[in-house]
Amino acid sequence: MGFTILVLLMSLLPLSLAGWCREPLLRIRTRQVTYQIRASQRYYTSCGTWGWSSCTRYRDVYRTGYRPQYYATYYTERVCCTDWTGSNCNTDVDECLRGTDGCSHICDNTAGSYTCRCSPGYSLQSDRHSCRDIDECSSNNGGCEHTCRNSAGSYSCDCNIGFRLNSNDHSCDDINECTEQSSGCEHTCFNSVGSYHCGCYVGWHLAWDQHTCLGNPCVDIGTPQNGERICTGFVTNETCSFECHPGYYMIGSAERSCLPSAQWAGEQPQCPPKLCDRLAPPENGYIRMPCRREYTSRCAMGCNDGFYQSAGDDANKDCMLQDSGVGWSVNAFNCSRK
Repeated sequence: MGFTILVLLMSLLPLSLAGWCREPLLRIRTRQVTYQIRASQRYYTSCGTWGWSSCTRYRDVYRTGYRPQYYATYYTERVCCTDWTGSNCNTDVDECLRGTDGCSHICDNTAGSYTCRCSPGYSLQSDRHSCRDIDECSSNNGGCEHTCRNSAGSYSCDCNIGFRLNSNDHSCDDINECTEQSSGCEHTCFNSVGSYHCGCYVGWHLAWDQHTCLGNPCVDIGTPQNGERICTGFVTNETCSFECHPGYYMIGSAERSCLPSAQWAGEQPQCPPKLCDRLAPPENGYIRMPCRREYTSRCAMGCNDGFYQSAGDDANKDCMLQDSGVGWSVNAFNCSRK
């Protein structure tokens, strides 16, 4: 046992500066050895009175046997040390080039050996071969101002909504959504740190989406008697247009818009009836009073004393539509002398 240990220690010592080492070797040898083989042998002898009888007896006898005996001899032999090769053991073995290094990432060859190292973002483990990802986010949040996201061999910084990553890839700058016109506000925009909010002009209010603006309603505008209205809506900036039915004319504004004050611009429209010309009394007759001139009015005529209404004539005159205006109905009424 002591000899074996001595040989192993010697194998670790190079013979020179070259890559020579001693390698312990074991040689098994055989030799023949003798040994005694005992056996029982039968023999006959005289026995009985006067030796006249023959008896059988047994005795031990020995003979020489042969058998092989195995024994070991130890010796050393000069060989190339590990990581050296060549006839003089002075050529370095490039484990990296051979692919026998076992390095996870990067292998650096050295004289008679090699070392492993890891790519940036990884650390070499205790086995000096394998590499493990470094979680940069676990220490000081990776230097990120907001959010650190670890990845294999690296990491990255992210910013909260409303911020943009600075050119240093770590700090976060506020995004001014108003000046960058990314807010989506319909009217006005007010920036704040990490956010913004929208506003509306006078006469408007924010819709449920907090970006678009809806007009405030105006007071009831009504519809003129004897007229019609057509409106685009009844809130700020919407308009209503009016027109009168035939036989009536417009007083006030034919179009009105809803103001931010919730009032309508212009004057309230009205549609009074158009007037027929003054009706001239018939010859030898008169007009019964009252006789109104408004559209749809009817006036009656009569004959003076001593005259009578001609047969078949109509005594009534109606103020009715004529072309683009109004006029009295054309019907014959004559007063004949009795």
